[in-house]
Amino acid sequence: MTVAESEGFSHFHLYVCAAFLIKWRKEILSMVDFQNLLMLLQNLPTIHWGNEEVGLLLAEAYRLKYMFADAPSHYKR
Repeated sequence: MTVAESEGFSHFHLYVCAAFLIKWRKEILSMVDFQNLLMLLQNLPTIHWGNEEVGLLLAEAYRLKYMFADAPSHYKR
């Protein structure tokens, strides 16, 4: 993310979270109970991530932002 992000990270954070959920949607949907779901989300397997993986996640977040930011019933500020 660039420092020039006009709304700051607080608004972009929503799209980063959505990108994480999309990245692990299969694992999330396979969880049968809430406790295991929380454990997965609190311990996502990102320990070995490098610049490429982070860059891909941020690219997905930007894509989501520009796809949905102006949607009529989208995130209200």
